[in-house]
Amino acid sequence: MKPPRLSLVGLMGLVVLLAANLAAARALHAHDSEMLIGVALVGIALQYALFRAMRDDRRRAFWAGFQAGGLVATAGFVWAMTFPEVLGVSIKPGGSMTVHKTPGSPLYAAWHGYASLVADRVVAPAFAALDVQPDPETASGGVLMAAVRAVIWGLPQGLAAVAGGLLGLGIAARRAGRGRDRDAAPPPVPAVCGA
Repeated sequence: MKPPRLSLVGLMGLVVLLAANLAAARALHAHDSEMLIGVALVGIALQYALFRAMRDDRRRAFWAGFQAGGLVATAGFVWAMTFPEVLGVSIKPGGSMTVHKTPGSPLYAAWHGYASLVADRVVAPAFAALDVQPDPETASGGVLMAAVRAVIWGLPQGLAAVAGGLLGLGIAARRAGRGRDRDAAPPPVPAVCGA
């Protein structure tokens, strides 16, 4: 198997893409590291889908649908992380404290419920079975937990992207089939009476 050939222009484009990804990752990390963790895997997949949609004529419908489904799911995740549930404390002049809870967006409730379910029903039993006790304060424990969270956040977004791709492929196949049916047989010509 021959290694893929990459021209100088292609290599420069790859370097520009890598630099843009690193700059976006740094900006997202400064704003909200959890959003970066949740968007990183799907962001790379969406960039690959864009590349494939521009290159591959046969499966362009799949990659376009993949991008549409993935972008909708990722936009929902970003919206949820932008407007989360907020707890606030107000202190009255007498010294008593009152806790205020702002519910956040409904998308946040859905994503938070999903993450809690997966963490309680999948991740915790898996860590217990493997006898793994990651400490988020250490470098290796923090990286492990970030990787686990990236998979947890990225899985529904990836599934939505694949569903969008399959939907796009189905729509394209149906449109192509409808075009073949029209070209295959011309419509019957009605007979004119008395001619």
